[in-house]
Amino acid sequence: MATRAVVRAREALDDYLRSPHTPDQPRKGRVLTLVGDFGTGKTHLVAALRRRVLESAPAADPVYLDAPNGTFVDLYKRFIGQVKRPRVMDLLSDYYAEVVADELDATPHTARTAARLRQGEIDPVAVVARLHLPDRVLLQRLQTTLIRVTRDNDLGTAFTLLLQPEVQTLIWDWLTGNPPSDFLQERGIFRSIGTDTAALDAMAAFGRLHRDRGRPSVLMIDEFDRVLSAVDSRTDFADRLGPFKRMLEAVGESGALVVLAGMPDMFKIVDESTKQRMGQVVEVSPMTVAEVQEFIRSSHRAIRGDDALDPFTQQAVESLVALTKGVPRQFITLCHYLYGWAQGTQELISPEVVRQVSGNHFDLASVLDVRRDVFHVLNRVGIRVARGHLRERGGEVGVDYWVSDSHGEYRCAILITGGVLSSADVTEVRQRAARARAEAGAVEIVLVVVGYLTEAMATQLVPILKPNDPIVYGRESFPETLQAVVTGVLSRHRETVTANPLEVIIDGVERITRQQATTQELIEYVAQHLAGIGETTERQLTDIRREVASATRGGDPTTTASRPTASPTLTAVEELFQDALRLLRSIDRMDDDLTAAFADAPARPLHAGLRAVQARLRQQDGFSPLGTAVFLGKLVQAFEHAFLDWYDASQLRAGGRPSPAERDRLDRICTRYEALYHDIPLDELKKLVESSVRDPEHDDVVSQAAGPTIRLDDIRRTFAELGVRVGRAVDGWEGGTG
Repeated sequence: MATRAVVRAREALDDYLRSPHTPDQPRKGRVLTLVGDFGTGKTHLVAALRRRVLESAPAADPVYLDAPNGTFVDLYKRFIGQVKRPRVMDLLSDYYAEVVADELDATPHTARTAARLRQGEIDPVAVVARLHLPDRVLLQRLQTTLIRVTRDNDLGTAFTLLLQPEVQTLIWDWLTGNPPSDFLQERGIFRSIGTDTAALDAMAAFGRLHRDRGRPSVLMIDEFDRVLSAVDSRTDFADRLGPFKRMLEAVGESGALVVLAGMPDMFKIVDESTKQRMGQVVEVSPMTVAEVQEFIRSSHRAIRGDDALDPFTQQAVESLVALTKGVPRQFITLCHYLYGWAQGTQELISPEVVRQVSGNHFDLASVLDVRRDVFHVLNRVGIRVARGHLRERGGEVGVDYWVSDSHGEYRCAILITGGVLSSADVTEVRQRAARARAEAGAVEIVLVVVGYLTEAMATQLVPILKPNDPIVYGRESFPETLQAVVTGVLSRHRETVTANPLEVIIDGVERITRQQATTQELIEYVAQHLAGIGETTERQLTDIRREVASATRGGDPTTTASRPTASPTLTAVEELFQDALRLLRSIDRMDDDLTAAFADAPARPLHAGLRAVQARLRQQDGFSPLGTAVFLGKLVQAFEHAFLDWYDASQLRAGGRPSPAERDRLDRICTRYEALYHDIPLDELKKLVESSVRDPEHDDVVSQAAGPTIRLDDIRRTFAELGVRVGRAVDGWEGGTG
């Protein structure tokens, strides 16, 4: 299905590919910039444009890059890593063929050979050898031509040397950004492609090489805002974006189409003149109700052969768009769950079903994330915050957090909810607010909405929350907004109950003291963790010895559940940890690959296992997602050890109930896990979750990694809720048999 953004982007691409090219009037380059928020489909659109180039102009050989969080040099290294050396050699051979053909034009009886050279039918190197032509002179002419085309002496010289098979590896090594070898220095190349200016000039030179032979050249850079942000944050030189500006100026004469895709914020980094040079801007915006309907119908046409809307109703589609704000990534994921519900029930999908299914699969995980954020934001600035009862005895949703004043009295109730789309949602908020006021008196209500809040429902919430407006959760703005709103609540209370400035000062000093205590607690935790590394290692060695001894006796390896004091609580919690680690191992699979790398299996080609590992590491910065997976595994293991230490010291082990102090300590352990988990760049795991590895025997073949299909949402849900689930497991069994 083609949205307006898709149509405009296709038109821009087709216009470039159809643009005429002659030696007197070469094809002009241009920039196409795609901007849109997370999940709006920028990456899918870039991929669609790449497929369109491959179908309509395969000679363009489009290069797709996933931009790094680094400099333009890092971007160039990814670029040269995606450039196919055989394609470059074919292009340079085309240049050399023209030089050799020009030489043959002056020689009688070789017109046919010259014509075949220009048509690319024969190899110019072979012709030079067969006809005993002066290769040194011809290569010097080629070098002069390539220096003129690339506008760079070093690049022109290097490209000429690439035609010599015995030194190709040396030349390509320099092109990838490494220092020049002695061989290159003897030929006048002393610098490396190691600065932003040199990197962008080299990328532009590749475009000029294509242009002068009449070939289109397409470069597509996804997540380009990451490069701009990284470069703009540097302080080592003033004109940080100067090389980028000069590259944009050079795009026109390079003859290339450069597609830049990124977040709208990248326009805040560049100045107006640079923005003007970023060419046609196509905004990839959320989809409308009509577009989502057409998307569903077109999917049904392709799969079922009809264009009916069912199992969706018209009202369900409207709710779907309202709930997901029309963001493709979100509504497609939700549609997946809705189709599963419809298949199981054989019923139509109504707005109520959309709300129910979205709550089961989205709001819970999101609310848990935000609940964690609320605690960290307020605790970090020294505001007294206490967890509320998430469920009252009657099953009603309670208060998420209470905020108290300097005397310990509740002054603010924080309620966290999913999307507010209907009057029923407003009614639930009203009832929760009433229960909070019935419990604590005249408290102010702060509502955090995790999801969509319609304007009509926001109006209905005003009298319930007055004087506070609802806070719609946004990752970037939420901490500052929440702190400002809660601080305002406490300030208004102080103004109504006291005019004593000394009490205000004392309250401020106490808040600073709590902030310092929080910081000190974190420092002590880190120190204890470092001190416990040796103890943990010794415990692991003891466990290994116990397992070996048990295996020698013919028994099962010792497990946590087989401890003399094992309890249902311990068994349930350990299963949570093991489930999380099993899930992580299922997406990593590097252990199996490394084992295969050292195995000599007759059925496999020599070095196939080694190449499989190398392919994974080279694909989209393989080390980064693997490092993220390793850290996450270590974090879960550390959390598990901390829980076991807590369990061994608690009354729960002896069959009793944890004391309030013990339960508070467990909360702190869970909170520390959540704090560290929150800092993990979980999106890096997407490269493992949705990875595809290149066949080590065929560079151009991509095969899906073996194993079950696991979504990033599954990872988020499992690890984000781990701390909460551990607490629930303890609460569910405390007081039982220990």
